[in-house]
Amino acid sequence: MLPLRSEDPSASRTGWQRLLDGGVTAASVTAGVAAITAGARVSFPLPGALAPATAQTVAVLLAGVVLGPGRAACSVGLYIALGALGCPVFAGGAGGVSRITGPTGGYLAGFILAAWLTGWWYRTGRCRRLVSAVAGMIVAHGMILAAGWTRLAMLVGPARAWQAGVAPFLVGGIAKSICAGVLAAGFASVAHRIRQAV
Repeated sequence: MLPLRSEDPSASRTGWQRLLDGGVTAASVTAGVAAITAGARVSFPLPGALAPATAQTVAVLLAGVVLGPGRAACSVGLYIALGALGCPVFAGGAGGVSRITGPTGGYLAGFILAAWLTGWWYRTGRCRRLVSAVAGMIVAHGMILAAGWTRLAMLVGPARAWQAGVAPFLVGGIAKSICAGVLAAGFASVAHRIRQAV
């Protein structure tokens, strides 16, 4: 008679660890979607701008810092997918594929790139210094505007795309980047102190 095989405790722990990691990832991505959606609700029109200014860009930039590049990009991707399915997650409570294929689609694509970039910037330790953190946020915000301009230029031409899709957002974009940079530097400092204490 063959002896009964005992279950490997390490294998069981590995399975539980994978399940826990999956749950943490799902919760993190969901929280990122909720934050970006909440940011989209804070919007106001700008004179001459094609789209309203919103707080969601700050949420996108900070998602990379808090969630990391991979999870942040997935979070933004899920946010866009939900909007494409008609969920009212975009600015003004809008939803639908037209927001992705239309003039504002470039900004949404830029969100993914910006979230990944800020996540990578944080992981390299650059967010621990305020100036470096703010610089990273400005670059990431610039990527959003560049992606938005690229899509708009295909529809209305480069000059009009700049006037309606970039210029009105420059001052506010810098201000929001500074705000995100300050928060990112603070988060990095606290996280570093916690790691040292542990």
